[in-house]
Amino acid sequence: MKENIMSKVHVWIGYTTKSKLEFSRYFIINENTGSSFCSDLNIAWYDEDLIGVYKSDFNDNLQTTLEELPISPDEIIKAYHICLNMNITKANALFYYADADLAVLDLKKKYNDLIYIGCYDWD
Repeated sequence: MKENIMSKVHVWIGYTTKSKLEFSRYFIINENTGSSFCSDLNIAWYDEDLIGVYKSDFNDNLQTTLEELPISPDEIIKAYHICLNMNITKANALFYYADADLAVLDLKKKYNDLIYIGCYDWD
């Protein structure tokens, strides 16, 4: 049985010095070239209804930023420990994409200044 596409959420998190406008440009879909998000993941398009983007100019608290995710408290704790293991101790931005079929192949790459921290169960 195929998994529901929205059952998993992929998460990227970190600290960026980009403005909200610069940060959001990464997701803008251009008719001819797609988006930088699509290009980085080697996908043709993404469903704008399945993505969430958070960028704060004032907050860099990792826990507070993680709480912007639509995942359960247990999954947030799991993500928090993964961040610490990856030496991510502060964060002012994150984005997530719900697609159980998505494969993120380059785990060392920075995506719009952020680091991929894995796939979590959608709340």
